[in-house]
Amino acid sequence: MVQAGVRLTLPNLHRGDIDWSLTKRILGQAGISPEDWKRD
Repeated sequence: MVQAGVRLTLPNLHRGDIDWSLTKRILGQAGISPEDWKRD
């Protein structure tokens, strides 16, 4: 995801789906609101 020129990479060493709760916590810590990352 890229926002305001900042790229956020979510590493996934297991190559499966990342649980939504982990994604939400990481994005929250990055200051990205759910409305921002759900945009098309």
